Amino acid sequence: MFILMLLLFLIFDVLTFLIFDSDLTAPPFLFCLSYTFSILCAFVNYTYWGLYNYSFLSFFIFTIGAIEFIIIAFIVKNFVGSPDYIYKKTDYNISSEERKYINLDVPFTICLFIFNIVILFFWIRNVRMIAGGGNFSQMMEAYRLKTQYSLDTDVRMPGYLTQASKVVIASGYIYTFAIIENMLNKTLNKKDTILVILIVGTYIVMSLFDSNRLNLLQLLGAAVIYYLVLDNKINYKKVGSIALRLVLLFAILLFIFYEIRLLIGRSNTGNDTLVEYITKYAGGSIKLFDLFVTDSVKHISPVWGFQTFSSLIKTFRGFIPSIPDAISNQEFRIFNGISLGNVYSAYRGWYEDFGLRGDLILQGIYSLFYSVFYYELKRHGFSMHKFATIIYGYMATSILLHPISDFLFSMFLSIGFCIYLVIFYLLYILVIKKRSMKI
Repeated sequence: MFILMLLLFLIFDVLTFLIFDSDLTAPPFLFCLSYTFSILCAFVNYTYWGLYNYSFLSFFIFTIGAIEFIIIAFIVKNFVGSPDYIYKKTDYNISSEERKYINLDVPFTICLFIFNIVILFFWIRNVRMIAGGGNFSQMMEAYRLKTQYSLDTDVRMPGYLTQASKVVIASGYIYTFAIIENMLNKTLNKKDTILVILIVGTYIVMSLFDSNRLNLLQLLGAAVIYYLVLDNKINYKKVGSIALRLVLLFAILLFIFYEIRLLIGRSNTGNDTLVEYITKYAGGSIKLFDLFVTDSVKHISPVWGFQTFSSLIKTFRGFIPSIPDAISNQEFRIFNGISLGNVYSAYRGWYEDFGLRGDLILQGIYSLFYSVFYYELKRHGFSMHKFATIIYGYMATSILLHPISDFLFSMFLSIGFCIYLVIFYLLYILVIKKRSMKI
């Protein structure tokens, strides 16, 4: 079953590339490509992980989920994003004179940088208070264990700091978008570069002090998406060279991802080689999900939709005391003496809450949301709707992370994300809209 699944996903990659017009950012292509990479990583450990006994149920869920995503995206593309239905102003017919240079304001950016540094200072101080003593690696490990695997409210970040940190995160994406837009417009200068480094650098440092490398993966993924959707000069001849550069960039990122693991508190992986660690991290979910669905001990959610709508349920808990407090992080598993972690893919939470039917329904909604969002933006023009493009890039990285976890229902469907949208929009007005001028 596993070998057949691998072959099918390789076919899906080629199929989605062809039927979605060689579009490297088409949601179904990104989805299938991310799962192919995870399955290939699992294949490296084929014998050690006992993948020769892969269950039909896991094979069915992964395969049907991909087919469902492709079919829905294909229907949306032809109904919403048909070339004959494109508006007058899109990225494909906009002239270079109509593209705008984003003139980053120095005084405002310096003020924003100072604000972010203050937030970072208080963030680091609270991390130290929560984690206690030790070197940086020990501190990060203690902080991660106490904040992610404990129900003690005394070891959580203060509410005001959690909300303020959203400004740091949103500004990282806003300034990343700005530098890519100026780079493609050939208007990038030294001043812009320095300002972006200040803002994005603060976000990267805060992510490290949050023991969170996924933030860095998401920011880089969004940057790649911004570049590809804004570049209206990409054609069939350039796709190959761009894909090659992206593969090289991805390889470098994986190496960095591996090298900083001990720094941010992953001490239990000290003896893992690069291949062992990356294949376990990226491919472990393929085996772990199979262990979960074939487990004789059935997991029962403490409340309806606990894993799927975790952020919403945490919000409701403040108003409804009867909702039990529980840790949403999933259990670690060991197979054949090998610790595979606790990453199960997006399907795990959906299956635990709603079973096979829920998996299929939620995957359909997932595909419909991203397909409509993408093809509506493409139809109207990414460059013509910068704010929507920024938000899409921020959210679309969850497609690439689908083999790891769900973010659409568990994180984006929340009150917290609504606050993010407000912050994003205010920064967009101040940084981009008011500072854009014709080239």
